[in-house]
Amino acid sequence: MPASVDPQTSAPARILEAATAEFAARGYDGARIEAIARRAGVNKALLYYYFPNKGELYRRLVLEHLSAASATLEAAASSDTPPREAIERMITALFEVLSARPEISDFVMREVLNGWGHLEDEDFQVVFRTSRPISAAVERGIERGEFRPVVPLFVHLLVMASLNFFMISRAARARGARLVGNPMIDPEPAAFARFVADMVTRGLAADPAPQGDRG
Repeated sequence: MPASVDPQTSAPARILEAATAEFAARGYDGARIEAIARRAGVNKALLYYYFPNKGELYRRLVLEHLSAASATLEAAASSDTPPREAIERMITALFEVLSARPEISDFVMREVLNGWGHLEDEDFQVVFRTSRPISAAVERGIERGEFRPVVPLFVHLLVMASLNFFMISRAARARGARLVGNPMIDPEPAAFARFVADMVTRGLAADPAPQGDRG
């Protein structure tokens, strides 16, 4: 069994982990079921027992990662958390997941570029769910007067674009930093996450009331 796969995890979990790496590296058309099974330490018969075909495995994998992202965001900040803190926590939590498994960004961004082409129409509720935690925190901040009026979904898109592009560009940034000799091209991931959180929350902050409006 490949060293990258934990033999203590269940077979379906190993298959999903192996499939993420294979699809991320080779795309849907280039990925091979044989390679996924070998990486997961299972035979093809067992893989097909859990996932009847390549298309369903891929679809299930997209939904799995979207649901996991939603759960991560929802767990990071409840509706009782102050909006600014909620956004900071969500950005940090999601970035920790992506930093630990950067291939998730590679995989999901391939499917985004494909227009979610492997999802069924009814699956889009899962896609929409990922946008709600950040959007809801922004909505609360606007209602409380802490954030300026913005389109909440834009904030979700900004965060997702920033974090995922940072992850998928890791090889390019590492090479650029080496060739140009500028380490800031390839910053420490946690520092980048803090920067994104700070920029987003500062950008959302409501303008201070004019002197004459202060009670």
